[in-house]
Amino acid sequence: MTSPIDESTIQATIEKLIENFGSGDSSLIDKGVRQVAALWRDSDGDREEFNSFVVGHFVGDPAERELVFEKISRNMEILYGHFNKMVLDLQVPLHLDVGPIHPIDHVFGAYSPGVHLSEDFYQNKIAFTIALNFPPYSLAEKSKLGPSWSRKQWAYARLGDMFTSRVPQELKKDY
Repeated sequence: MTSPIDESTIQATIEKLIENFGSGDSSLIDKGVRQVAALWRDSDGDREEFNSFVVGHFVGDPAERELVFEKISRNMEILYGHFNKMVLDLQVPLHLDVGPIHPIDHVFGAYSPGVHLSEDFYQNKIAFTIALNFPPYSLAEKSKLGPSWSRKQWAYARLGDMFTSRVPQELKKDY
């Protein structure tokens, strides 16, 4: 799938954000807008909705970005921690001696309650908010820039790694 967001829409959106927040964050703005555009699908909205979303959800204030990062980190830890606990609990009959294993134990043991989480994050636009404000860096960029990064900058980059591609849900259905 290719993004329905063309280069002129990307440029107009970048220019609007630079107009709103100044050129100090122009690298972050460019990287974030391009990442969201790459992940955007027709089902997410048209070009105007893309522009409106990006302009409305870019966090230009560093203190607010830190607050958003802390909130996202906390919530991801809750979600992934609970999903992991559920998976482990569902696999107890398969991994521990708690009685005879029934075929239904294998079905529950193979179930992954978090398999739709990524697509849910695209549907409710959390993924786009993260990709916009904490865009990913390539390995080459991390190798070049990373030695001078603070722990916070590394944490931001790691958060950006969460949404680097978008696998269509229909391809995940047999997961």
